[in-house]
This record gives sequence, C-alpha cells and structure tokens, in this order.
Amino acid sequence: MDDRSDGDRSSAKPPSSGERGSPASPPSLSELGARIDAARRDGGDEAAPQGRLKAERGMLGAAWRISVELLTGPLVGGLVGWWVDKWLDTKPVFLVALLLLGAAAGLSGTIRAARQMNAAAERESGDDGRKTD
Repeated sequence: MDDRSDGDRSSAKPPSSGERGSPASPPSLSELGARIDAARRDGGDEAAPQGRLKAERGMLGAAWRISVELLTGPLVGGLVGWWVDKWLDTKPVFLVALLLLGAAAGLSGTIRAARQMNAAAERESGDDGRKTD
C-alpha cells in the first residue's frame, strides 16, 4: 500500500520550462515582476487607489459640511426663538423671526463653504476656472 502511494506522488510532475508558452501554465515570477515594474513605470502604482479614496472622502466631507451648514442655522434660530417666546410669553413672533434669520445664516454659510471648496478644487487642479478656446 505504501509503494502505491509513493508511485502516485511521483507521477504528478510540475510543468517543465518547455511548456511555459502553453495557455494553461502561469507566467514565471520573473515575468510577473517585470510586468509589475512596467505597470508602475506607466503610472499604475499604489497612489491611484489612494488618490481616488482621498477624493471620495473629500466629497463625502463636503456633502456633510454643506448639510450641516444648511441645517444648523434654522435649527438654532428656531430653538432660540422658541425659548425667547416662551420666556417672554409672546406668540411665535421671535420663533418666526429667528427661524428666518437662522435660515438666512445657514444659506449664507452654505454658499461660503461651497465657494471655499470650489477655490480649493481649483487650486488642486491648477485651473483658474476660465475657458480657453
């Protein structure tokens, strides 16, 4: 029984160097290394996925910043207005006034944030935003 199992192991041979050109055999390590080096020289290095990931995080951060800017103004204005109306025992005069003031402040902050992000994107791309024909 042992002789038979040894015989089975010896019958499985690794592919010889003459079979390297066949489509079923994988490329050698030196060939793979050369292909990787060529891809890195052509610009396919690890920086590309990192740059894309950084850009995606930047876009997500920008979306959150604009959302927060837009929502906090009216929310804070409305809460302060409600508190002042309750404290002075008035009808929703201050609530409406401070809610509108907060909405204006939130919209102004959103526009300012969008302008800052646009300026930063132009600086990174080296583009001054003008079209050249």
